[in-house]
Amino acid sequence: MLLTIRYCGRAGRYQLSELLGLGEGKIRRILNKLKSEDLIEVKRGGSKLTEKGEKAIEEALAKMRVKKAIFFRGLEDDLKDKLLVCFQLKSVELGNIIELRDIAVREGAEGALIGVVKNREIFLPPDLGFLSKYFPKMWKYLKKSLIFEPSDVVVLSFSKDYGKALAGGIAIVRRLSARNL
Repeated sequence: MLLTIRYCGRAGRYQLSELLGLGEGKIRRILNKLKSEDLIEVKRGGSKLTEKGEKAIEEALAKMRVKKAIFFRGLEDDLKDKLLVCFQLKSVELGNIIELRDIAVREGAEGALIGVVKNREIFLPPDLGFLSKYFPKMWKYLKKSLIFEPSDVVVLSFSKDYGKALAGGIAIVRRLSARNL
């Protein structure tokens, strides 16, 4: 929820309900809890992160080795109607890529791409080649949005539904961070 509010800047209950696929009652309860913990401020026009909320997100992402999280719409024809959630992680051992993709799909995402930074580009293991070959527009966007270091891992989860793309991406990140404690 906090990551979504950060992404939106300021978000109302209805907007959060639509994005996350949760009922407004559940959203209200979550927002009340976050407000009572001083993680958000609620005003007319929606909820916004407090300084404490920003810090909580940064700490949670750091524990999972996440350097940066970004959200964007698909740029290529194959992904035009999709929302993408991208997590850049410090170097982690990937293991089975198909297993990781399946984790995202079980969480509701339509798919996921997992890559490793090699030669300042995103390589898709085990041997698919570079992301730029398949998705040149996405590659250009990511190159502008992220600062790549050798062996960084990039997780891209996608779906027409933002909440499902987010859940899929977070599930992969959690699995990777659990493996690399």
